[in-house]
Amino acid sequence: MAIRPRSVVVALAVAALSVPSCGDDETPEDSSDVGVDAAAEGDSGGDAGADVAAQADAVADGEGSGDTGDDAGTDDSGTDDSGADDSGAALCSYESGGTWLLSAIHFIIPGADGHVDGFDVDGIVSTAGDTRGCGKADVTSPDGRTGIDNQFATLLPGVIEQLGDIDSQVSNQITLGQLSYVFRVSFGDDDTCTFEIVPTDGAVMLDATGEIERYQTVGLDSEGVSTTTTCSAAPMCGSWTATGTRLELPFTFLGTPIHIALEPWQLSLDVDETGLAHILVGGAMPMADVDIFLEALSGDTTTRAIQQQVRGILPILADTFPNEDGECTGISAGLRFEALPAYVFE
Repeated sequence: MAIRPRSVVVALAVAALSVPSCGDDETPEDSSDVGVDAAAEGDSGGDAGADVAAQADAVADGEGSGDTGDDAGTDDSGTDDSGADDSGAALCSYESGGTWLLSAIHFIIPGADGHVDGFDVDGIVSTAGDTRGCGKADVTSPDGRTGIDNQFATLLPGVIEQLGDIDSQVSNQITLGQLSYVFRVSFGDDDTCTFEIVPTDGAVMLDATGEIERYQTVGLDSEGVSTTTTCSAAPMCGSWTATGTRLELPFTFLGTPIHIALEPWQLSLDVDETGLAHILVGGAMPMADVDIFLEALSGDTTTRAIQQQVRGILPILADTFPNEDGECTGISAGLRFEALPAYVFE
């Protein structure tokens, strides 16, 4: 049986457009308690989850698609011929949740001004030399949020120089079904918000242009690694935030199994006026998982060269959760996904 969203067309206003409130009756009472929900899963994230709702609100206010959030602009889709703005009402039609199929991935790189998108993973706004961040200064996001942890972004320019457009290369694996996940937001009878990331069986349909088909019904991989956690609705309807203790996204890239893990992790999901979901994920990659990831980069001469370079600077990049000896145990990272409205078999 397919699960269908209540509405497939929503109007999402971006930075320059003022959106009216959805009203007290339409906003979950605990929309700011996402940090408390994350703590119920485990304490490995420390205080990192406490600020995620506020961060995601800023993301929703200032970003649409794109790696750094600079593409945000105005949108008139919420205004009818009479001049009345109905954006708020349209957005609130999505408050019952929905299902989206992964369609693209964007690796986050530093902007020309040095701003980097992501989240405050460790709950600390560290400066250069601060031992709590292993001497790494946090950065500022394109929309002005401070304390952003995303050391992985500093690696990517060098990787792109050697491998080319990695966004397109990885997104090709999505169309091939080698990297295929659905993102689901649902509400129980007690109005509890549940967020899921579930692998599909890889049998995705493409349209005439070779892109992922909208509104298709996909099967799920019951043996794959899924992630389930509680979530909170942001003040703007059609937006949700979630946190968790561990997120794993295994997939196959050019025949090589790739292992990506974040522990802890944070996420914001914002739906635009076409129904497309823009998803920002951030967290800390444990050093042990980074080693597994790097081990997969031994397939050819180019990737082996990258592997050797990264291994040499790992101790310098580590910036989160120092142990008793002051050695940081994780590298902060962030990714941006796009996902199209879809249905699933149950």
